[in-house]
Amino acid sequence: MNIDQPYRLYAVVLLLLIFVEPVYTQTTVICPTAIWNSTFRTLAGISGVAASTATTLYNPYRAVFGPSNTLYVADQSNNRIQKYVGGSATGTAVTGLTLSNPCDVYVDNNNVLYVMDTSNYRVLRWNNNVVTVVAGGFGAGSTYDKMSTSYSMFVDASYNIYVSDYGNHRVAFWSAGNPNMSQLVAGGYGAGSTPEKLYYPHGIYVDNMGIIYVADYYNHRIQQWYPGAATGITVAGQTGVAGSWSYLLYYPTAVIYDQYNYLYIVDSSNDRVQRWVPGASYGITVAASTMSNPRGLSFDSSGNIIVVDMSLHRIISFAVSYLDQRNFAVYL
Repeated sequence: MNIDQPYRLYAVVLLLLIFVEPVYTQTTVICPTAIWNSTFRTLAGISGVAASTATTLYNPYRAVFGPSNTLYVADQSNNRIQKYVGGSATGTAVTGLTLSNPCDVYVDNNNVLYVMDTSNYRVLRWNNNVVTVVAGGFGAGSTYDKMSTSYSMFVDASYNIYVSDYGNHRVAFWSAGNPNMSQLVAGGYGAGSTPEKLYYPHGIYVDNMGIIYVADYYNHRIQQWYPGAATGITVAGQTGVAGSWSYLLYYPTAVIYDQYNYLYIVDSSNDRVQRWVPGASYGITVAASTMSNPRGLSFDSSGNIIVVDMSLHRIISFAVSYLDQRNFAVYL
């Protein structure tokens, strides 16, 4: 998704650098030959420490970078959004928000936040301490004016909101300016493993063509859903089969799609991030470590992989370690 009109600058890259569009635009532009360090560094939180201080987190769920490389974290069990400026490991809570188990956050290039207020069954828009309900807010339910427990959302270029409605086994579309009613765009026929169904969906990503990618958690697969389609297509994993082989997933929780049609997947119970090339029957591990219930996935402006290591209460980063210097296209 591009908030602004995109443009390209082509230049010869003399150093082994990677450039990506900032994650807050929801566009992921990654060098296809990039690899990442096997070790990580901690950006926020203290490993294994669940607390509510300025340097700790408690079951964080999502982390994204906004303008000026400011890090925002949905600090779920502390009921707050934490903001980290200039690489500091000390966060400050975004003021003006009353939240219950927030699990997702998005920030645009004007520092406007969208927050998945999970246990209040709504999405909030925060703009300089002015808070507006932009989806839901009528309690839990299965009618299309409501949502059930939901852990992930996607905000597109027009500020429409796609909600991965975990409890209702569906993805719902909430158009900008209409918080009172949604439309079904994927799943919605109860829990199941057939192509028209989802089973506790987690992370979602929507490309520029409106194609939806869903981390279908209990089905151990990634589903691709075209606009208007009644059924999804499995593009990673095998339906209902959990495992650690490269062709399998085990409770996927997040998915990102890049400009080369590669998928990046948090394979939660395997403690790894998998990259899946279009048409491939297996994934390639690009980041792995000892993690505990990893959830959110993003990239920073340098192309480093950012993972939310939920049950260890920290945000970790895997640095880019090598790039093919023959890649001369720089996307700004």
